[in-house]
Amino acid sequence: MPTKKTTAGTTTSSSTAKKRTLKETAKTAATKEEAVATKATAATTSEHATTMHSTAAKRTASADAKAVSTKVSASASAAKKPASSSVAARKSTTTAKTTTAKKPAAAKKPVAAKTNKPTPAALETVTTIVVKYDVGHGNSLYIRGEGGELSWETGVLMENSSSDEWVWSTHTASGDTINCKVLINDEIWSEGENWSIATGETSTLYPAF
Repeated sequence: MPTKKTTAGTTTSSSTAKKRTLKETAKTAATKEEAVATKATAATTSEHATTMHSTAAKRTASADAKAVSTKVSASASAAKKPASSSVAARKSTTTAKTTTAKKPAAAKKPVAAKTNKPTPAALETVTTIVVKYDVGHGNSLYIRGEGGELSWETGVLMENSSSDEWVWSTHTASGDTINCKVLINDEIWSEGENWSIATGETSTLYPAF
């Protein structure tokens, strides 16, 4: 009988030990499962983070692409505008040239300066007196009178054009006639009455002394 009791106590102790082992095994398995679940959760979180990062990267790339496209469009528009301005400037220049060619400025007619027509009295007249007489070597003929700057007090030397020809002319004779006489060396008077010479003409005289 005592031997049987010892066997029973040993069996109970062995059963308790097995139960503890099973519990520890279960705890270990649960711990492993929790670790596996934690790893799975971490992996899911990491995958989610990767997906979010990829989405953010795609959005950033899309935004950059839009910005670049906007800049390219703005550059193209800016490049096209000067061309339009150039074309408009050319059209304006062409229009201006065409307008100028179609509507030339009317040339002003020169205004002729008014001049007073000279009256017959104001016209310059030349009165010439030619005396035919050979006064001899070393002598000269003078003329005195009235009109054409002549005087009865002092004679004017006549121009000797040939051996027996003496000439006097005036541009200042006023009136219709000049009264005059000739003198040899302004001392010896010609004979006869005073001569009456028409102004504006050439008269030839033949004196006697």
